[in-house]
Amino acid sequence: GIGMELDLTDARRAFLAACEAGEATACGNLGWMECEGVGGEQNLRTGMRRLTETCAAADMKSCYRLGLQQQRDSSTPSVVV
Repeated sequence: GIGMELDLTDARRAFLAACEAGEATACGNLGWMECEGVGGEQNLRTGMRRLTETCAAADMKSCYRLGLQQQRDSSTPSVVV
């Protein structure tokens, strides 16, 4: 919120908890953070899997991020859902 210190590690943990509880938008946000290495270690394979699954669940932001990631890095691991 406004006036609070930004803690991306806590944000990543919160998205993980929400994703594990079935919140698709949180899974997409977490996938993006994993791909980019935001708030923790970069993990392209896991991040791309999350983005692919969340895109398939009709989360358009995840579809957009998935496309950007694929365009940016032709060495991105292929993901089978």
